[in-house]
Amino acid sequence: MDCQVGFESFILVDDGTTAVVEGLRIAPWMRGRGLAGLIQKFCFNTLHSDHPEVKRARLTRAENPPAAMLTKYKVINSKAVMPFLLPDDQLEAVLNLMESRVNDLDRSKNLTILGAEEILRFFEESKSREELLSGGLLVQGWLPLTTHKSNLNLLLRRQIVWIYSHPGDSNDSASSSRVTTSCGSTQSYLQRFLSLGTPAYPIPLAEGVHRLDIDLFGNDPSCAKVHILQQLKIAVQALPAGIGIICILYADESLRTELGQLCEGVTPFHVVKEQMIMEMEI
Repeated sequence: MDCQVGFESFILVDDGTTAVVEGLRIAPWMRGRGLAGLIQKFCFNTLHSDHPEVKRARLTRAENPPAAMLTKYKVINSKAVMPFLLPDDQLEAVLNLMESRVNDLDRSKNLTILGAEEILRFFEESKSREELLSGGLLVQGWLPLTTHKSNLNLLLRRQIVWIYSHPGDSNDSASSSRVTTSCGSTQSYLQRFLSLGTPAYPIPLAEGVHRLDIDLFGNDPSCAKVHILQQLKIAVQALPAGIGIICILYADESLRTELGQLCEGVTPFHVVKEQMIMEMEI
């Protein structure tokens, strides 16, 4: 009788020049026998033979990776991971609590939901990438990508909500500092902020719960709070009745304390605390 004892999957990105490792899983009863190394060797040999244009491998990993991995991969960046649980009967109360922790000035910021063409134009500007993306990577959930057009098109197919703002933007700001929906402005911004929110989707962990990933790019805490609130509101509006949310925030480590204060009193959902982005030449 045949049985599956492990698998590893890759996705080709960066116009086919990078392989992102999406998962390596070994059955519990077969661990510690060297199978992971054999599967990895087979996969890399397959990449070499079938996709010789692939020059590097990239992956995301939770904190404390094995020492052997650190000898092969270079750590490009890391982000704070902050998961919490919002039961369906607490959604409204938690959103009201979070909103009460955001001051009126921050709530007055203009948030722009970007469309597909706006997103593509936005990342054509090198300043956007330099200010927002540590290590030059746009990490959506656990998928680390460059801003190559083929990667952006991949993300656009996932119905992600892209929200953009700038700390100087508010309803009372001068028109010259406001974010335009076309993203075609050549204004010189002091700092930018971007968030990506997935549609809430069902997960097998528990009945009546969907998962929402919110990726934050930028290090302004006031913007981060406003973006989280807006992404939550959009996700909650689309939820079926009687469904709660496991929300996972991915943010610059410098934001951990203030975002922890925003979420104080909300039920934590312990998964991991840190996301590491790693890469190696192959």
